[in-house]
Amino acid sequence: MAPLANKVGIVTGGGTSIGRATASAMAKAGASLVIGNRNAKLGEEVVRAIERAGGRAAFQVTDVSKPEDAKALMESTRQPQTDTHCLRRLPSGRTNCAARDRRKFM
Repeated sequence: MAPLANKVGIVTGGGTSIGRATASAMAKAGASLVIGNRNAKLGEEVVRAIERAGGRAAFQVTDVSKPEDAKALMESTRQPQTDTHCLRRLPSGRTNCAARDRRKFM
């Protein structure tokens, strides 16, 4: 079993550079992802690449400098009986894969 199977992750800045690489690595490890990025074209490309490789991902336009965008990204992961397990925040580079409650990310 993949180490992140049955986990949900959020990657901000997931359309480019380190964020894109992080999203790809997390998807390969089995995580289902929500990709946040300012550039919709780049974010959607990452989602398509993950899906072509057999992973699960969704995209939402997000500018993390806007609190309402960051909150909307977190809210987009809400599903009954589902927690967000891993958050990669860029450009700060901080990763939190321990919190089981999305309120700890806010």
